[in-house]
Amino acid sequence: MCEVLLAVAWICGEYSQHVRNQRGVLESMLKTKPSVMPGHILSVYVQNIGKLYCSLMSQAEDEDDWDQIDSLDNLMLSKLPQFKFSEHLEAQERACNLMTIIRIIESHHRQRQKMGAELQKLYDGELNPVGTKKQRKVPEPEEKIYGTNILQSWESHAWNLPNSGR
Repeated sequence: MCEVLLAVAWICGEYSQHVRNQRGVLESMLKTKPSVMPGHILSVYVQNIGKLYCSLMSQAEDEDDWDQIDSLDNLMLSKLPQFKFSEHLEAQERACNLMTIIRIIESHHRQRQKMGAELQKLYDGELNPVGTKKQRKVPEPEEKIYGTNILQSWESHAWNLPNSGR
């Protein structure tokens, strides 16, 4: 059953322009309980949640519907944090990255700046894995921080964004 969810999530994100009820699909995907979903499927969910968000945001920006944009930003910022605590490292990394991107976009939205075209650039093209032989060629950093919780250090930077009350 879970593999079917992976395929459906990928299709809904990859072909979001053809999904009839994008908001409903996005809300359903955000209701997922990360603790019961296999990690590889959760990482696909997070990737495609971002694609659906991008599509919905671009549509709302085209219509100058700032209420819809604010609602969408709030939905993402309130529901996405649960994915940051996944035990699966790739899902956690994608969720942390997406949360940071959405915080940056939301700070621009508060100033009524449109960001849809910029966000779309992140999803253009194909996402391919790095080959195993290529990974071996990357040198290990001298200062290894394997035991450090990356989530805390990531959020501590906060990218100098104004506090949005979240």
